[in-house]
Amino acid sequence: MQVEVALRDLILSDYAKKNNVNTSALTQSEIRDIILGAEITPPSQQRQQIAEIEKQAKEASQLTAVTTRTTNVHGDELIVTTTSPYEQAAFGSKTDWRVRAISATNLHLRVNHIYVNSEDIKETGYTYIMPKNILKKFICIADLRTQIAGYLYGISPPDNPQVKEIRCIAMPPQWGITSSFTPGSCSLTAYKLTPSGYEWGKSNTDAASNPHGYLPTYYEKVQMLLSDRFLGFYMVPDNGPWNYNFMGVKHTVSMKYGMKLGTPREYYHEDHRPTHFLEFSNLEEGETAEGDREDTFT
Repeated sequence: MQVEVALRDLILSDYAKKNNVNTSALTQSEIRDIILGAEITPPSQQRQQIAEIEKQAKEASQLTAVTTRTTNVHGDELIVTTTSPYEQAAFGSKTDWRVRAISATNLHLRVNHIYVNSEDIKETGYTYIMPKNILKKFICIADLRTQIAGYLYGISPPDNPQVKEIRCIAMPPQWGITSSFTPGSCSLTAYKLTPSGYEWGKSNTDAASNPHGYLPTYYEKVQMLLSDRFLGFYMVPDNGPWNYNFMGVKHTVSMKYGMKLGTPREYYHEDHRPTHFLEFSNLEEGETAEGDREDTFT
């Protein structure tokens, strides 16, 4: 009985530390779900922040009456009141980065629900083994609506050349495309190119979403296994960040960069969005009043 109580307290304290909540504020149903490993909804504080951001966007889109005083060609003064949003509307994206940044803090909860797709696998191909530590890190630095990519590097054990052990993920400078992910879990599927897929990729230069001549036979599924018997590592750019989604003008296809051993930053890290912090500093500077200067010539 003492072991069960100690184990329960350990699980609850770990959950409280990860989600910044007090264990005394949890209900009995929430405690039961946490102990059984069920998916728990994000903390109410984060839901409140998301609701406030959505409320601000909704209020900004409402029509407001604007009174203007103008003069016509005859010199008569005119006072006009309009409610149309002409020259007043501000663009607001449906995928606001603020809401996504708050939601991305819960990605670490998904590492406990990883599904490896093993349907329609070719038995003649390689078997890839990925260490869990780099997979969990890759999930935690991702985004809910933007794809991120990395190059996989590995070796084969001396006694089995058909097995490829992934040891490294290299994160190149990238500007992801918008997509969507399955809520609450992570699905892992491995593919390899066929010889015809290699030839088509070499000859195809169309970067559109639906390239001409693409066929599903250009790739096939291979087996992917997860392991904690060995650890992997990351390689990151040595002269800049890997995420250029918030500063796309600095990213070019032909840019030169080197790689170094390191840990990749989160998707919404300060280094990946410096313009946001410049806007914050400008707002703070605009609210402060300038102090009186002494006249040194008096």
